[in-house]
Amino acid sequence: MYDLTTNSRETLRITAETDSDKKIANTIVSLPKNNANPEKKITSKTNKKNTRIEKMAKKYTTAYIFKLKDYDIIYLINEHTKRLTYTTSDDHSISTSTYSGNFNNGIEFNMDRLAMRAHYKYLNQAPTLIISDKNGIENKTYQRKPQLVIELSK
Repeated sequence: MYDLTTNSRETLRITAETDSDKKIANTIVSLPKNNANPEKKITSKTNKKNTRIEKMAKKYTTAYIFKLKDYDIIYLINEHTKRLTYTTSDDHSISTSTYSGNFNNGIEFNMDRLAMRAHYKYLNQAPTLIISDKNGIENKTYQRKPQLVIELSK
């Protein structure tokens, strides 16, 4: 996708490169003639989507992501209500649980009937959260803004 900086035309220089080859091409991009005011349509759709994402993100105070090869595990947390929501980037089903404890000493929760525990990697340091199951398998998760996580998982 490319956003035109004017309502007319622009010439773009495109470069594609591998270890052994490099190709360069110029192309002209312009707005379709039958699209009288595309900004208004695009802005309207974008604003609706952003409003929906912002509204959903306000339900959470923080988010953590555990990156796997094919998908991400996403934990959305509301520290005021002590609720934790779990989803993945490839399957948008959602599981929600309440938790007890605090992140420095460890929180306890059940996710889909599996006993889980989580704690900061270092005291009072939120950027990294260690989440483990009852078998002691640990996953290092990284803090993200809820709005960004929700936006990326859509």
